[in-house]
Amino acid sequence: MLLWRVISILTTSLLALSLTACESLKDGKPNLGAINRPSVSGDPCRNADWFEVGRVDGLSGIPATASTYVGRCVSLGVAIDEELYHGGWQRGLIDYCTPDRAFDAGRAGESYSGVCPANLEPAFLKKFKLGTQISEIEKKNIQIEREVDRKLGELQTIEASSNSPKLPSILNDALSRNTGSRRLEIESELKRLRDTIAKNEILIRDLEESVGL
Repeated sequence: MLLWRVISILTTSLLALSLTACESLKDGKPNLGAINRPSVSGDPCRNADWFEVGRVDGLSGIPATASTYVGRCVSLGVAIDEELYHGGWQRGLIDYCTPDRAFDAGRAGESYSGVCPANLEPAFLKKFKLGTQISEIEKKNIQIEREVDRKLGELQTIEASSNSPKLPSILNDALSRNTGSRRLEIESELKRLRDTIAKNEILIRDLEESVGL
């Protein structure tokens, strides 16, 4: 997961129009090596290392025809070294189209653009779908946790409004009965929501174990 997040940050920066100072990946897998940005001195398009541009795009699963960086340079009338770019892109795909990378991409909510070779795609998609499944469950848990927070806030409001000294005793009694009923409803809803979160977390652990995490 850490590897993918670092690569994503690098790729996003690479494709940004501002193209700021150069950074390298802190890579957990030595076979990937450090991925450098293209040279950005002067006009970044004219000084680009097109092999590295292609490699970063390939490593990010970006189709060769959809490179934001290439598109920007072409729009400026700058000639692209297509041979170097495609060589780098194909090299990047070697590292992208792996089961581990597929799982990370799916879990991070990435989309898959069908860039992997036919002989690598089945294994890639299997892990990609598992990662995507976990991502969807995690998103559901986030939504449920927000609902839990809303319910807790409602409970606090009920507690604050109970036994108001400004109300006559008979009204306080009626209010207490109503709020007491609503309090029980909220507590029941909170239990259901928390049980759902717990079940989802168990499912996530089971899916993680299926991929050896």
